[in-house]
Amino acid sequence: LAPDSLLVATTFSNIGSVLSSQRRLSDALKMYDKARVIQEKLAQDSLSLVTTYNNIARMYEEVLLLEQSLQFVRKAILILKRPRLNLPPDHPFYLTLQYFEGTLLFRRGEYDAAF
Repeated sequence: LAPDSLLVATTFSNIGSVLSSQRRLSDALKMYDKARVIQEKLAQDSLSLVTTYNNIARMYEEVLLLEQSLQFVRKAILILKRPRLNLPPDHPFYLTLQYFEGTLLFRRGEYDAAF
Protein backbone atom coordinates (compact mmCIF):
# COMPACT_ATOMS: atom_id res chain seq x y z
CA LEU A 1 0.00 0.00 0.00
CA ALA A 2 1.50 3.31 -1.08
CA PRO A 3 1.86 5.88 1.71
CA ASP A 4 -0.04 8.43 -0.33
CA SER A 5 -2.95 6.27 -1.47
CA LEU A 6 -6.59 7.19 -1.01
CA LEU A 7 -6.97 4.25 1.39
CA VAL A 8 -4.31 5.78 3.61
CA ALA A 9 -6.13 9.13 3.39
CA THR A 10 -9.36 7.42 4.46
CA THR A 11 -7.53 5.83 7.39
CA PHE A 12 -6.16 9.19 8.49
CA SER A 13 -9.64 10.66 8.25
CA ASN A 14 -11.12 7.82 10.29
CA ILE A 15 -8.46 8.24 12.97
CA GLY A 16 -9.25 11.95 12.97
CA SER A 17 -12.91 11.16 13.61
CA VAL A 18 -12.04 8.96 16.58
CA LEU A 19 -9.72 11.60 18.02
CA SER A 20 -12.37 14.25 17.51
CA SER A 21 -14.94 12.18 19.41
CA GLN A 22 -12.39 11.92 22.23
CA ARG A 23 -12.10 15.74 22.18
CA ARG A 24 -8.43 15.49 21.13
CA LEU A 25 -8.99 18.26 18.62
CA SER A 26 -5.37 19.13 17.89
CA ASP A 27 -4.53 15.50 17.16
CA ALA A 28 -7.69 15.11 15.07
CA LEU A 29 -6.78 18.18 13.04
CA LYS A 30 -3.34 16.70 12.30
CA MET A 31 -4.94 13.49 11.00
CA TYR A 32 -7.47 15.37 8.88
CA ASP A 33 -4.65 17.47 7.48
CA LYS A 34 -2.70 14.36 6.49
CA ALA A 35 -5.79 13.09 4.69
CA ARG A 36 -6.25 16.50 3.03
CA VAL A 37 -2.73 16.53 1.59
CA ILE A 38 -3.22 13.13 -0.06
CA GLN A 39 -6.74 13.89 -1.29
CA GLU A 40 -5.75 17.24 -2.77
CA LYS A 41 -3.11 15.40 -4.76
CA LEU A 42 -5.18 12.41 -5.88
CA ALA A 43 -8.87 13.31 -5.63
CA GLN A 44 -9.36 17.03 -6.14
CA ASP A 45 -13.00 16.73 -7.23
CA SER A 46 -14.12 14.15 -4.72
CA LEU A 47 -16.74 14.15 -2.04
CA SER A 48 -14.14 12.64 0.29
CA LEU A 49 -12.11 15.85 0.00
CA VAL A 50 -15.28 17.85 0.68
CA THR A 51 -15.81 15.76 3.81
CA THR A 52 -12.22 16.30 4.92
CA TYR A 53 -12.54 20.07 4.39
CA ASN A 54 -15.76 19.99 6.42
CA ASN A 55 -14.06 18.03 9.21
CA ILE A 56 -11.16 20.50 9.31
CA ALA A 57 -13.63 23.39 9.38
CA ARG A 58 -15.42 21.79 12.33
CA MET A 59 -12.15 21.44 14.24
CA TYR A 60 -11.31 25.10 13.68
CA GLU A 61 -14.83 26.09 14.71
CA GLU A 62 -14.44 24.11 17.95
CA VAL A 63 -11.35 26.14 18.92
CA LEU A 64 -13.00 29.38 17.76
CA LEU A 65 -10.73 29.93 14.76
CA LEU A 66 -13.69 31.03 12.69
CA GLU A 67 -11.77 32.58 9.79
CA GLN A 68 -9.85 29.35 9.18
CA SER A 69 -13.07 27.38 9.52
CA LEU A 70 -14.78 29.62 6.98
CA GLN A 71 -11.92 29.15 4.51
CA PHE A 72 -12.33 25.37 4.53
CA VAL A 73 -16.12 25.54 4.28
CA ARG A 74 -15.78 27.74 1.22
CA LYS A 75 -13.25 25.37 -0.35
CA ALA A 76 -15.71 22.53 0.16
CA ILE A 77 -18.54 24.52 -1.41
CA LEU A 78 -16.39 25.33 -4.45
CA ILE A 79 -15.75 21.64 -5.03
CA LEU A 80 -19.46 20.87 -4.82
CA LYS A 81 -20.15 23.50 -7.50
CA ARG A 82 -17.82 21.85 -10.00
CA PRO A 83 -19.67 20.59 -13.07
CA ARG A 84 -17.96 17.21 -12.92
CA LEU A 85 -19.84 16.33 -9.73
CA ASN A 86 -23.15 17.36 -11.29
CA LEU A 87 -24.82 17.98 -7.92
CA PRO A 88 -28.07 19.93 -7.83
CA PRO A 89 -28.08 23.14 -5.75
CA ASP A 90 -30.50 21.53 -3.31
CA HIS A 91 -28.27 18.53 -2.57
CA PRO A 92 -28.19 17.95 1.21
CA PHE A 93 -24.39 18.15 1.38
CA TYR A 94 -24.40 21.50 -0.39
CA LEU A 95 -27.21 22.86 1.80
CA THR A 96 -25.47 21.69 4.98
CA LEU A 97 -22.27 23.49 4.02
CA GLN A 98 -24.17 26.66 3.12
CA TYR A 99 -25.86 26.55 6.52
CA PHE A 100 -22.48 26.06 8.21
CA GLU A 101 -21.07 29.01 6.26
CA GLY A 102 -23.99 31.19 7.36
CA THR A 103 -23.55 30.11 10.98
CA LEU A 104 -19.86 31.01 10.91
CA LEU A 105 -20.58 34.40 9.36
CA PHE A 106 -23.24 35.06 12.00
CA ARG A 107 -20.84 34.12 14.79
CA ARG A 108 -18.31 36.56 13.33
CA GLY A 109 -20.89 39.33 13.42
CA GLU A 110 -21.31 39.44 9.63
CA TYR A 111 -25.09 39.38 9.85
CA ASP A 112 -25.90 40.66 6.35
CA ALA A 113 -23.55 38.14 4.75
CA ALA A 114 -24.93 35.35 6.93
CA PHE A 115 -28.46 36.01 5.74
